[in-house]
Amino acid sequence: MKRLSAVVCGLLFGLGLSISGMDLPSKVLGFLNVAGRWDASLLFVLGGAVAVTAIAFPLVRRRAKPLYDASFERIAPERIDLPLLGGAALFGVGWGMTGYCPGPGIVALTRLAPDAIVFVATFLVGSLLYRMYIRRSARGVIERASDLG
Repeated sequence: MKRLSAVVCGLLFGLGLSISGMDLPSKVLGFLNVAGRWDASLLFVLGGAVAVTAIAFPLVRRRAKPLYDASFERIAPERIDLPLLGGAALFGVGWGMTGYCPGPGIVALTRLAPDAIVFVATFLVGSLLYRMYIRRSARGVIERASDLG
């Protein structure tokens, strides 16, 4: 049931992105262009998301555990550091340049949009390179620690 609910939620999320137009780079770039011909229609999407969250989040917090898992996953707050700021800046620049972030980019694949194919391919390559970098960095830390001991 856990996997089925994840699939259903993913399909619902993708449908919402598609209906709202967030899988269309022109729509997103029009929303981000506040100094030019600003398309404020995505404010309704944002408002809808905030309204659903404001209603649902307090209801979910009353539950002892999720429907299909043993416990809620608590994520410790991270400190704001240079990698976090750099990653956020890189995400924002990529979003502003292409009009895609990962979710809408994947939804746009259903239209076989060439720009979405390029975006998702480069997103996957970038993610793979990052994972390789993290693994190599972790190995270096372990090796330096073993040199000390």
